[in-house]
Amino acid sequence: MGRTASLAVWLSTAFAPAYAAGPLAAVNDWLYVLQPGSGATLADMAATGFDLVVTDDSRDGTAAGEHAPDEVAALRASGKLILAWRPRGA
Repeated sequence: MGRTASLAVWLSTAFAPAYAAGPLAAVNDWLYVLQPGSGATLADMAATGFDLVVTDDSRDGTAAGEHAPDEVAALRASGKLILAWRPRGA
């Protein structure tokens, strides 16, 4: 088990024991991309071998840049667990 997976399992058991047998238990590695306007698309993220993707809800941090539902659905269909970072009060 890699360091990232160990951390994910530790976090899941330390803060929410129910997750230890849930979706986080299958995470071996993860990808963290905030404001992917630099070129990374949800399709690019779907094509990776990572089990978990943490990304912004927007390409550029604006409401106009929010990912379309079909883009998110395609990422989800790739079998990845998805967590969205949504800034508050910016």
